[in-house]
Amino acid sequence: MTMAFFADLKDRFLSRRRKALSLPPLDAMPWPAVIMDADGAVLAANEAAGHLVQALQAGTLPTLNRDIATAARRNAGTPAEATLTGEEALGASDLTVVPLGQECVLVLARREALDRNLREALVDSRRRYKDLVDVSSYFAWETGPDGVFVFVSPGGALGWQASELVGRRPEDFLVAGEGGEADDAMGDGTDVGSPEFTVKNSFQARYAVQNAEIWFRCADAATACLNVSVRPLYDDDDHWVGARGICRDISEDRERDAQLARAHMRERLFGYIVRTMRDEVEPDNMLAAAAAAIARALAAQGTEIYRVTSGGPQSAVVYGAASPLVPTGCIGASLRRTGTVAVSGEGAAALAVATRYQGEVNGALFL
Repeated sequence: MTMAFFADLKDRFLSRRRKALSLPPLDAMPWPAVIMDADGAVLAANEAAGHLVQALQAGTLPTLNRDIATAARRNAGTPAEATLTGEEALGASDLTVVPLGQECVLVLARREALDRNLREALVDSRRRYKDLVDVSSYFAWETGPDGVFVFVSPGGALGWQASELVGRRPEDFLVAGEGGEADDAMGDGTDVGSPEFTVKNSFQARYAVQNAEIWFRCADAATACLNVSVRPLYDDDDHWVGARGICRDISEDRERDAQLARAHMRERLFGYIVRTMRDEVEPDNMLAAAAAAIARALAAQGTEIYRVTSGGPQSAVVYGAASPLVPTGCIGASLRRTGTVAVSGEGAAALAVATRYQGEVNGALFL
């Protein structure tokens, strides 16, 4: 007897068994489906189950073969899981073993493991983004339909704990003029659905806002300039249900820009005054030109330049209207101090500062 004889005998035995059993049609099933007996013989299979049949017959899934045999003999179903590799294979799949009686079972394979992998990947992705937000110098937030904070990143912001912000309205922390309700109360008639409203109160934005600037009150009562980007939230009925965004403290950037702007302005004013003086040849005319240039550069109503004499400070040049504040003694006070001396009264305000040559006080400038 040859191996071919035994194979032919086995095929005829399985064929007779298939005819004896009333097997359900498998071709209409969208998933891989196999009918097997307790001995591991495949009685029927659909086209989608090709890789599963090969794996079962090759013995590459011993655990599954054992579960199938147990379920067939006990006439009880059982869940299982298998991973099939290769071109067009199922990959990680969930399998269900259903008893059919007479020591036969139906094995159904579904790629539900892929859905589980996707859920795990989503959870991992959310965890990754949460970690990035937690360690970022930005702070993330979300407001609800009533406009209050419903979420603030765990690190809080500007000295505030997250718990101190959640449940409160952003307007409680905005510097006057930054809140949408306060601005609208001024009578400008701004529609809450307009782009202008989103700029005034970015925490209740109805439109996307990118790199807007707001002033926010810190926990220590100081104020900070925040760069804010916002995305509004709408439900399926297109109703506004809140906003979500991130903020970054740019106070140091703003202060640095302001210092650079002031330095640039000082250079421009100094250059303007020096150029004006150089255009004059006579010393007295230089002082007059300097007084006029200083008044125009600093938007002063009048300028006086004093020189120190043995009898005290004497007026050398007067430009513009004379100030009623000169008799207050600020000229003499400026000669005895470093820096400026400020006085106010009689509807006017003035500044006086001593001038020096080679480290010695030789006069005063009065604005």
